[in-house]
Amino acid sequence: MTRTLTITSPIDGSVVGTVPRRTARDVRTAYSRLAKAQREFASAPLAERLRVTKLLATTLLENRKKLADLLVREIGKTPAEADTEVIRTADIVTGTIREAKRQRPEVIKDAGNPKRRQEVGRMPLGVVLAISPFNYPINLAITKLAPALAAGNAVLWKPSTQGSVVATRFAQGLYAAGFPRQLLAVITGSGSELGEALVTDPQCGMVSMTGSTETGQWIAGRTGAIPLFLELGGNDPAIVLADADLDLAAKHIVGGAFKLAGQRCTAVKRVYVVRSVADRLVRKIDAEVAKLGPAGDPREHPIGPLVDDSAARRQRRLIADARKRGAKVIRGGTVHGRYVEPTLLDKVPQRAAVVREEQFGPVLPVIRVKDADEAVRLANDTEYGLQASVFSRNAKRARAVADRIDAGGVHLNGPDQRGPDNFLFTGHKGSGLGAQGIRFALESMSKPKTTVTNR
Repeated sequence: MTRTLTITSPIDGSVVGTVPRRTARDVRTAYSRLAKAQREFASAPLAERLRVTKLLATTLLENRKKLADLLVREIGKTPAEADTEVIRTADIVTGTIREAKRQRPEVIKDAGNPKRRQEVGRMPLGVVLAISPFNYPINLAITKLAPALAAGNAVLWKPSTQGSVVATRFAQGLYAAGFPRQLLAVITGSGSELGEALVTDPQCGMVSMTGSTETGQWIAGRTGAIPLFLELGGNDPAIVLADADLDLAAKHIVGGAFKLAGQRCTAVKRVYVVRSVADRLVRKIDAEVAKLGPAGDPREHPIGPLVDDSAARRQRRLIADARKRGAKVIRGGTVHGRYVEPTLLDKVPQRAAVVREEQFGPVLPVIRVKDADEAVRLANDTEYGLQASVFSRNAKRARAVADRIDAGGVHLNGPDQRGPDNFLFTGHKGSGLGAQGIRFALESMSKPKTTVTNR
């Protein structure tokens, strides 16, 4: 008898659904089945690979409302956030197909022998293990599935436990649309029970994972010599210089910090502001936070619940630690159940846990600095290096500051974010390994193979 997991809603604790609690034996069986089918799929014409890939988008659009409703109930997204995730993800599939059609083998000539040339093509990796997180369970899965399939791979998909209902429902719709079952298997269950089997199976050709830095480091230590893509944690700073447009900065900082209750790797998590404009900026940020209103049911409030009780307790600890270290609570600061009121903290010391850690909640610390040099030094004083933003009316000055920040991407006068999805997205330091973005994902999920012609 198959064991099951019951998934409840972070909104009110109601049951969203049940999923199978798979075992390590199930993982091995799935890998064997996928590997066998992939060997045939690898030789399929590009048109057939893309026909299969397109079914991802077809299924998303045909089940748009059902999937969005599940994202609200299972993840705690607002209806607008949920619908946007579904539509944006369908666009990623379309973009992947378009890019795959453009790719051509590269020809390299021998400078010493004009009759000798090398043709560099691409071939699939085999079975790609795709591990997706709870916060974007559809989007951050399809960013892996679409390029993997277009490149000729099969996929073993391990969704986060919270997010596994919407994942399995999507897969059921996919199979009903005619998608070959032998090319995609969804393994649900506890990561602690399945992790070793998932990443050490000899038939695993690549691991593409989005999740915490701790989990990514654990995976990297166990996979051996196979390709890895790891999109990990972030502690993204926003630097506001004295000449910044403060209204613009406040708007983008709040939009970047509080979406999905701050549960995003690319959320603005720290604000460094030059002291001469700090009072004004804090007032403007506070006014923007006030517009969000109280945390509550995401079907009625823009700030919904955190994913579980542990995440909410962590926010309580971070706020208490900041207060103990002398930070001033400008707004919010209270936690009730899984709901954390949008919180703005001012005059937070760099050593506070809410600055040092990736808080992953609706809590925004403001750190006052002497100048741009101090802002850059403190912004870089972290194990993470995912994204950052710089606000200044002087484009040259903003770029000079951006060039000194050790992060995979820096946004000038705008919020840090992953998209658009054809842009390169990568992390430095403990924030990741490898690169995403449609073209880069296609390249990472295939390997080069050369053919040399001598006459």
